[in-house]
Amino acid sequence: FSDPRLIVANRSAADLGTILAEYGCGGADYVISGLPFSTLPPGVGPAIVKATKMSLRPGGIFLVYQFSPKVVDFLRLEFSNIDRSFEPLNVPPAQLFYAHADEG
Repeated sequence: FSDPRLIVANRSAADLGTILAEYGCGGADYVISGLPFSTLPPGVGPAIVKATKMSLRPGGIFLVYQFSPKVVDFLRLEFSNIDRSFEPLNVPPAQLFYAHADEG
C-alpha cells in the first residue's frame, strides 16, 4: 500500500499518542479499531481508550467495530457521546460504536 499518510507501527495501541508525536502528527480526526476489547488483559482496554481520546482532535471520532457490546463499558470511561450502529453485511455482522471527542 503506497500512501504516504499510512503509518504502520507494530506497537501497543495504548502508545498511540507517543507514536503520533514520533511521526510529527497532530491529533487524529479518526481512529479505527477492531481490537477485541472483551478479551484484552485487565487494564489494557481502558489504557487504549484513554490514549485514543487524548490523541483525537476536537470533534474527532474513535470508531470501534466489534462483535460484542462489551466495548461500551470501556468507551464510557472516557467518552460521553457514543453512537451505535449495526452492519449486517459484514460476516459475521458487526456492531459499530462511534465515540466522539468533545468539540473543544
